[in-house]
Amino acid sequence: MTNSTHADLEIRIGERREAGYPVELSLNNQRMFRGGYISPEVANWTPPRLDAEAGRELFSMLVQDDLVRGAWNMVRGASPQRRIRLSIDSTAPELYKIPWELMQEVGDGGIGVSLAASDATPFSRFIALPQAYGEPLRAYPLRIVVAVASPSNLKDYPGGLVEIDADREWDSIQSELEGLPVELIRIPQPCTLEAIDDALSNGAHALHLIAHGTLSRQGRAVILLANRNNQVRHVYADEDATLLALHARDTDSRPDALRLIFLASCQSATADPTDAFRSFAPRLVQAGVPAVVAMQDLVPVDTARAFTKAFYRQLMRHGEVDLATNQARASLLAGQWPAAHVPVLFMRLTDGQLLASNPARTALENTLADARFAFFDPIDGDYVPLPVEAVHVTGHQDVAQFQGSDGESTASIDIWDAVEEVLTDHVPHDGHTVERRVLALLGGYGSNRGTQLKRIVWNTARLSLEGSNGAFVLPVFVDLESKSNTALADPESIEKLVIESLNEVWPGTRVNIQQLLAGQEPVLRFVFNTDDSLPEREQAAWIDRVRLFINRHPQHQYVVGANLEAFDDRWFAGLDQHLLILQPMVRRRIRHFLQHLPADDPGGLPLLERLDRYGIYDLAAVPWFMVKLLEHARAGTYPESRTQMLGKIVDDAVSGVVDRLAAGSLSPTLNRQGLHRHVDQILNALAWRLQTARMRELSLADAFEIMKQVRGDREYSLERMVEALIDKRLLTTYGVDSLRFAYSLIQAYCCAREIIARPDREASLDDITSTLGRLSRLHWWEETLVFSAGILAGDINAVAPFLEIMVYGMNLLESERTFLAARCLSEAASQPPPPEIASLNDTVTSALIWRLQSGNEPNSTQRSRAAELLGQIASPSAVEQLASTAYFQTRLDRRGGSAYDYSNVRMAAIIGLLRMSETDQEELLAGIDLVLSELLYLWQSRDVPLLIEWLDQNVNTSAQGLAAMALGDLHMQLKLSPEDQPAAKQAIDALACKFLTGEMDEATHWAVAYALATVDLPTVRQAVLIPFVTNLDGLLRPAEEGLQQLKCLAYLIGLVRWQDQQARTFLLERCIRDTTDANLIAVAIDSLARLADTRDRPLMEAIALGRPPAEAAPSFAGLSAYNQNYLRRKAIEALTSLGNEASLANLRQHRGDRAGWNQELEQALYRTSEEIFWRQYRDDGLTLRGKS
Repeated sequence: MTNSTHADLEIRIGERREAGYPVELSLNNQRMFRGGYISPEVANWTPPRLDAEAGRELFSMLVQDDLVRGAWNMVRGASPQRRIRLSIDSTAPELYKIPWELMQEVGDGGIGVSLAASDATPFSRFIALPQAYGEPLRAYPLRIVVAVASPSNLKDYPGGLVEIDADREWDSIQSELEGLPVELIRIPQPCTLEAIDDALSNGAHALHLIAHGTLSRQGRAVILLANRNNQVRHVYADEDATLLALHARDTDSRPDALRLIFLASCQSATADPTDAFRSFAPRLVQAGVPAVVAMQDLVPVDTARAFTKAFYRQLMRHGEVDLATNQARASLLAGQWPAAHVPVLFMRLTDGQLLASNPARTALENTLADARFAFFDPIDGDYVPLPVEAVHVTGHQDVAQFQGSDGESTASIDIWDAVEEVLTDHVPHDGHTVERRVLALLGGYGSNRGTQLKRIVWNTARLSLEGSNGAFVLPVFVDLESKSNTALADPESIEKLVIESLNEVWPGTRVNIQQLLAGQEPVLRFVFNTDDSLPEREQAAWIDRVRLFINRHPQHQYVVGANLEAFDDRWFAGLDQHLLILQPMVRRRIRHFLQHLPADDPGGLPLLERLDRYGIYDLAAVPWFMVKLLEHARAGTYPESRTQMLGKIVDDAVSGVVDRLAAGSLSPTLNRQGLHRHVDQILNALAWRLQTARMRELSLADAFEIMKQVRGDREYSLERMVEALIDKRLLTTYGVDSLRFAYSLIQAYCCAREIIARPDREASLDDITSTLGRLSRLHWWEETLVFSAGILAGDINAVAPFLEIMVYGMNLLESERTFLAARCLSEAASQPPPPEIASLNDTVTSALIWRLQSGNEPNSTQRSRAAELLGQIASPSAVEQLASTAYFQTRLDRRGGSAYDYSNVRMAAIIGLLRMSETDQEELLAGIDLVLSELLYLWQSRDVPLLIEWLDQNVNTSAQGLAAMALGDLHMQLKLSPEDQPAAKQAIDALACKFLTGEMDEATHWAVAYALATVDLPTVRQAVLIPFVTNLDGLLRPAEEGLQQLKCLAYLIGLVRWQDQQARTFLLERCIRDTTDANLIAVAIDSLARLADTRDRPLMEAIALGRPPAEAAPSFAGLSAYNQNYLRRKAIEALTSLGNEASLANLRQHRGDRAGWNQELEQALYRTSEEIFWRQYRDDGLTLRGKS
């Protein structure tokens, strides 16, 4: 029986009477409606065209009787999804010639719905037989006899017939059914009835017959096969149909019995008006064939082939022959193929279930129903679709470079989009010619890695079931976190775990894993989630077994989730490895996500307003914290500062720990309040030990020793406490014998609590702040100090001295501590600030304004940070500087002229302005520039057409740049809502057109490039990058304009980190090797740094030393000393991403004398050394295991 949700509607049309043809409707085998008639005129119905209008007219004729229409409407209302079986009595054969498959019911909005092409109404011509069909076929592969009748004398047949190319038809059917679990059996020429009979006698489930059909001079239905001499032989429906149908008997006891005949022959379904069973299709069904697909009129070859391909693919998905026919017809209509009504299905099945549902389909359905994955159902699930993205790299990069966002919301790609991009085109079936590919999803604790892996499983199953090509991709989820170490130690663990995972969803008893692994369909998509607690050696051994498994079964697809810190690029040696490195959620995407929540959702705009007011996007950037922020907002609790909000999250988690420890305890010492205080003290003590020792994890022995000191002689189990702390995501295991805080922010917060609670607080803070000279030291303590300011915020007598130390204890105009001081002030802010704090605010604001000016701060990333912090301060002087940076030319270029600041700085300034209310914008910006106010209004109101007008005008360059960035931002925002997607497309089309034509000034060109970089990578790649790179010379404008196009293209490639060999080749050859322009070379160096391909490290070192190979940069030696020095500094800065300790040693050893190595280069080398030190040996000694 079918698992279909369709109700069963049989429409019976009887022998003509005086009032017409009687009609009965039976719903679910209960005769409910009778007494209506169809006009006798229907027998003579001959519309001028067989089109949609004719289909609506035919349906109207069917239901023109009030009784019939009323019955139809009642059935439709009760059962929107209904299987329609049209049963025409043998006494009304004249109605068989009517193309009932053309019928269209007028639906909502006056749109015609084709009943024979809708999933909701599987349609067939039903012929009732006394014998039951039996169980649907469960055998796979499906054996199909393919018979192509191509007699040699077809052209001599009366009237002349087109010859059939048997080889071409065979090749076509093979192509149409490629990838399906079918076995095709070819009848050799000559294609005789006896040869077909012999092939069916050997066991076959289907006969696919391609031949000419006609009516003989006597009006008898004829199919033209061949005799043994390959001459035309007439095969008659009334004589020979029974012979073929003999093979369809005993379907219950014979798994190889004939189930389906597909007559791909012209007019093979047209009945003789004097005998309903003299045409082949109904005669075959009457003789016992369960289902016959035939053509009821002339059909173009291409239409027939398109229908065949779609029909078999859908049939193999679910086994319902009437539904497959409807779906195939729908594909013809969608593709605007002519004669979509011509294929017709006759069957004797009451439920359409010709074949048992494909076990792979059942497995997919079971996967969707699995509680682990049903979570993602958009209707019934609880998944919060956070804007989690990743950077896609291809294995030549130092992955440590991508451990966190660089502050720019570019270069990321949605996880699912990346999976589809890497794996969808990798669906091969020949294991001998397959490139062995693996996609690794890398992220640390709390990066949402486990959730995204499960989302991959759910999306794979969902899209496989919804897909139209009939080819399944079955996800197999293997979660090591739920397996014991003993199970993982087994050398055969991969196969055993795969079998265990498949058995959870595969129908029947046990899956034949070897058959599945060796088969062509379905393709298996293995999703492995590694266990972070595995020791390094055991994890490497497990990954090695995964790699061997991939090598043995390369025809399938592989996704492996792992911890980024543990990743070693040797894991997948010899494989085509693609890495997706999960990134913190960026501010723009978080804003878009919250803006598109329902208007009445307290977690939407109200939460967004608090995030903007308090600048806590760094907290929201962590998926787990973002979920907690949403939960609290929906419960009515909103953040007042990042310290307050994180404190609330930690406090809730600790309460959960207390609940677990206190449950069932009879000890009077275990009161809740005391337990809560002890858990807090334990967390603080652990955080203090880790922070002061500059470590991320403690051995279990050390951790328990610290806990014992806090616990004293109180009666509770430390083991149970640790389990509860891990369960509530405060701590996590690391390896087999270490503990660490689940999130570094929680460690920093707990350490700040410990500092503030210490009796020597002032001395401790002084010790910390006096040693912040090194960048790595400042990074290590920064979050703890910011939280300390937040905790002290309520005590003016305590917070003021602390902030004074932060502000006055350093040179704000030069040090990184400028930003630390600003963050501390922001965290301790109150409105209005007391006088003691107000003066500090003014000092820090002045310092940030000073740092925002390019003449004072040459590093654009630092200027961007200054703009972001000024946006949080939002004082009149801050707003004025932000507006100037966003709208006016505030930067000095290399020639000393005025220019707009770099787009990332302008965007940071704009976001600061957008955070203000419309009233504040009007008041504060009215005196600066009215056009700026207008553009911000259009941005916030999402007015794409007017922004495009501003982009296209050539009078106001400032407005052009802002309009471009607004369109890029709005594209990503608008595409989240289906109703806004046309506007999103309009925005990206305008930017792409502008970029590809290059018709704009230099400043606007840079802004358009940056705006495109804020769009998702797949979109910008298809809209701009591929068209430009593949037609470079055709799109380049002459002279300086063409040079500017090259610069902006190189800039865009770097911003989006386009990991494609043609992109890297373009940068190395067209932008460095083949140019004499120093500025183009500089842009290419910056972009190569963002691509972070370690193969470019030697070139960057050589340029930094002033000695690049002549074949790589032939123009370098001829550049001025000023330009050479500029490029050398750029190369040193690029080594921040590309370099390592060896790079630093090389530069220090070979940098030469003072004349060749000036103070500017020395300062650049110092900054690069600090960044490399922090990246490779971050935490003052905690070495990353995944370094290059």
